Amino acid sequence: MSKVKSKKVQIRKRKEHSSSLSDISSELSSFLGYSRQGVKQATKKHRVTKSSVHESSLDSRNRSLEKEMAASNVITNQMLMNQLKLNEITMENIKLDIVNTINERIRNLEKQISDITSENTKLKLQVDVITNQNNQLETELQDTKDVAALSLQKVNDLEQWTRRSSVRIYGLPDNQKESFTESINMSLDVFEKIGVQMPPEHIDIAHRLGPFKVGKCRGIIVKFMSRKDKLHVIKNRRDLTSGRTLRV
Repeated sequence: MSKVKSKKVQIRKRKEHSSSLSDISSELSSFLGYSRQGVKQATKKHRVTKSSVHESSLDSRNRSLEKEMAASNVITNQMLMNQLKLNEITMENIKLDIVNTINERIRNLEKQISDITSENTKLKLQVDVITNQNNQLETELQDTKDVAALSLQKVNDLEQWTRRSSVRIYGLPDNQKESFTESINMSLDVFEKIGVQMPPEHIDIAHRLGPFKVGKCRGIIVKFMSRKDKLHVIKNRRDLTSGRTLRV
């Protein structure tokens, strides 16, 4: 009996102990649960606070940056405006320089054109004078040609007429200082050799042909007063055919 009681008592104590442990475990779990929730809330609150602080700092920095950018934009805009004004002034100066240069060149060209026109006018006047002179010279030249042609015709006619009453004698000794009289006397000697007695007064003129040359004998042309005398000489000249050094 005492043993059974003793076991019951032990079982009851174990149950109480187990119950106590269960209560303690339940309380501990409840405490731990509460603690974890608190930690989470605290962490979350810390994060929220930290995020708020960070966002506030970012907002401050953004506002500062915006102010700096606004100030920089103002300065930049002012610099751009100043640069634009400077560029406009520079462009105006460049335009003025270009216009002045062009005007100066135009004035120079106009002066050159005026000088050239004046020179051209002078040259035209000179050309007109030269043209008139040339026309006059051409007229005079044509007149001279006409006179020369007429003179040549007269000379030819005269030569033909002279040949009608003249003969040429070749092979006679030549002398550089020979006179007309000597030429006539030498001709009369030739006429006498062929049997023609020619009085000196029947000869109009006698002279050598061409300039004197050493070692050569120039011919003598004899012009008679009458063509009958020439024919008389020509008729008897066959008497000289035996000699080749003298011929008429």
